[in-house]
This record gives sequence, C-alpha cells and structure tokens, in this order.
Amino acid sequence: MSRRLHSWAQLWSTPGWRRHQATRRLLALVVLSFAFYTAFISAEEDTISIPVFNQELHAGSVIQESHLQERHYPRSVLPTQVLADPEQLIGQTLVSGVYPGQYATDIMVLSPRLGEGPNDTLVPLRLADPDVARILRHGDQVSVVAADPQSDSAAARVIARGGRVVLSNAEPGTILLALDEEAAQAVAAASLRGPLSVILGNKD
Repeated sequence: MSRRLHSWAQLWSTPGWRRHQATRRLLALVVLSFAFYTAFISAEEDTISIPVFNQELHAGSVIQESHLQERHYPRSVLPTQVLADPEQLIGQTLVSGVYPGQYATDIMVLSPRLGEGPNDTLVPLRLADPDVARILRHGDQVSVVAADPQSDSAAARVIARGGRVVLSNAEPGTILLALDEEAAQAVAAASLRGPLSVILGNKD
C-alpha cells in the first residue's frame, strides 16, 4: 500500500507526459461521473404520478375515487392528453371501456358541456339490434321503443322521446343517451324487462 501511494506521489510531483495523461484520465472520470449523476437526477425529476384505473369499467360508468390508484410513469412516455389530476376524472362519465392499469386521456371522458341543459341524465342502453348503434352519431335525436307486452300486434311502445345520442357503439351494440331524469329512469327500468330499440328523429 505504501509503495502504491509512493508511486502516485511521484507521478503527480514529476512533470511530464505521464502526469499529463493521468490528469486527463482523472478529469474524464469526473466528467463521466457528473454525467451519470445528472442523468439520474433528471430521470427522477421527469417521473410523474398519475391516476390509473384499478378495475375494469364499461362505457357509461361514472368514475369514482375508489376506481383509481396512483402509478409513476416517466413523463416522456405519456401523451400530452393524459389526465394527471384525479379531480379531472372523479365524477366524469367514461365514453369507452377501460382495464386495470390503464390511464385516462381527455377523449376517454365526456366533456362537461354534454351534461348541460335539460337532458342532463346519462343512461347506457344496449340495443336489441346491435347493428343500429353503428349508424348513430353524437347529437342524433332518438326515441326509445319496446314491443308492447299488452298488445297482440307488433306495434312498438314508446318509452322515451327526445333522447340525445352522446356516445354510440363504444361497446358493441351499446349507446349512451342524454335524457331528462324521469325519462332516463323509465328507459333504465324498461331495459331490465326486455330488449329496446331506438327510432332516429331529426337533429335540432
């Protein structure tokens, strides 16, 4: 050990090419160490905590605090549309199904303006004919109908009128309607008794 210290002492006390090379190597080591340290700190700073879903939810579900958990992601891998604040999600309605571990973006939840006005209650509806959902578009006005169990004819019974399509076919054969509260309750109850369909009306 003493010989090694003596050799290093001679190296630094003796001017020349060897000391010059040792100095360059030491500076390179310092620079490299600093670069690794900076990269490590940057990686730590670029990690962000965001809410992710902890269970499977279907389109039309209202997001609750219990549906979410925090998870850390590198900021560089996240899209700019990611919703990083749980308050942006709680109470919002999903426009598509989600799975455990999935994070949310702004296009996955309904815009608050869709719930304004008289048609402020949203109800998911699985249609008797799933193909009908494919021809519906956001903003279409529809009436919800069902076969009348009290009638011997094939006449349909109107459950609700003036429904607005908020989301169509996010889940195969399922639409999301905006209705007034009374009509939404009637549609939800009727869907438990049998298959329902819709009649397309005119847009405002």
